[in-house]
Amino acid sequence: MACVFMLSFYPGKSEKTKEVRFIDTKKSDVLLLKEEKENIEAGNTEYFFVKSERRYFKINYKDILFIEGLKDYVIIQLDEQRVITRMNLKNIFELLPKHDFLRVNKSYIVNTKHIDSFDNNDIFIKTHEIAIGNTYRDTFFEAFMRMG
Repeated sequence: MACVFMLSFYPGKSEKTKEVRFIDTKKSDVLLLKEEKENIEAGNTEYFFVKSERRYFKINYKDILFIEGLKDYVIIQLDEQRVITRMNLKNIFELLPKHDFLRVNKSYIVNTKHIDSFDNNDIFIKTHEIAIGNTYRDTFFEAFMRMG
């Protein structure tokens, strides 16, 4: 059973008030409570856990360079590590803070904080080159310009 653990921390509350959410990714849709989505959007969560190779890995949002979708799996590319987990790209995109992550084609989500450069067709993150899909191009440029 593949699971994602969401840990939410609320500023001004003691450590004992941590919430832990278990999200079953075996189902086709990941269902999050409205409150959890709002916490993610507000940046109240800094990391999540994914199961990969019978272990759970802590993934800090800020460490994600990009995420590549491969049908029912995703590759989470970190600076010096790749984590492969059973989840589709649409479901993991729902878990990510929208102010830092953008979908740039049908197979990739990028962390805008790690973009080194881009042109009309490609995004460059460290040594990786990611194509901007025609469907996502206008949305990418509009969203990226609003951020900057």
